[in-house]
Amino acid sequence: MQKFLTSTALALALAAPVATTAYAESQAHPMFGTATTEGTAHDVMASDLIGARLYTAENGVADDEMGQNKDWNDVGEIHDIVLNKDGEVDYVIADIGGFLGIGEKQVAVSMNELKFVSDGEDSDDWFIVLPASKAQLDEAPTYETAMDDTMRETGAAINDTAEATGNALNKAGEDVANAADNAATATGNAMQNAGEEISQAGDAMTKNADSMADETALTNGLTAEELTGKRVYDANGEWIGEVDKVLAAQDGTTAGKAVIDVGGFLGIGEKPVAVDLSNLMMKQEKDGDDMHLYVNATKQQLEDMPTYEES
Repeated sequence: MQKFLTSTALALALAAPVATTAYAESQAHPMFGTATTEGTAHDVMASDLIGARLYTAENGVADDEMGQNKDWNDVGEIHDIVLNKDGEVDYVIADIGGFLGIGEKQVAVSMNELKFVSDGEDSDDWFIVLPASKAQLDEAPTYETAMDDTMRETGAAINDTAEATGNALNKAGEDVANAADNAATATGNAMQNAGEEISQAGDAMTKNADSMADETALTNGLTAEELTGKRVYDANGEWIGEVDKVLAAQDGTTAGKAVIDVGGFLGIGEKPVAVDLSNLMMKQEKDGDDMHLYVNATKQQLEDMPTYEES
């Protein structure tokens, strides 16, 4: 139990104490008045008051009351002491409620309202009692210092900054996500277009390959170059002309044509006609290794065909 003096003694202790010995008076200095240089048994330090338990007495406290009353409520402890500019104790700050510092609130209690109840006639121990109900203390306004206000304002500013930063980050994240979606969509469209173009190019390459195949292997494995200039014979084995050029098929589905110069002599009086390559065939001579090009038509039939003209 914390040791305390009565309120009168406490006031004396906090004010300038009166010298009680000749030695103290001999040591007085004009600057310090009659301040003693020795403590007494009744002195109370602020450090003794801070941390002391605080009780409430709803039915009040008698002037001659001693010892702890079973009707008192232990509501908390003294947290700090507040002095006015004259150096007098104005009020004490009490921590009430809570458990182990959790859920506590601070209230300011006037020093004049506190009662110091002795633990007995021969005891130096005291109880600090507030003549009020516990409910009144619980409903008292919370004590806040200027530092508390500053910290609260700082905390609010930090919260506002954090919220603004969070919103900005969220907005930036949404912008990045949208940009990524747009980029992905654009990339996908570009890839799809590129795929279509590649597919079309592939079709064109296939068609060109087919045309080249027609040009390089038109008849019996002979290329267009090999066919050009070949002498052409009719079904009776009579020479009727020669291949002037080979025309590849334009639609990629049919065989090409061979332009045959029919008739004439030494290039004079010849008539060019276009004959399907499917009507031409290579045959080996019976009595030799030479390959002759035959057309499935007579000379007269060829001469009756329309003249081939360059487009």
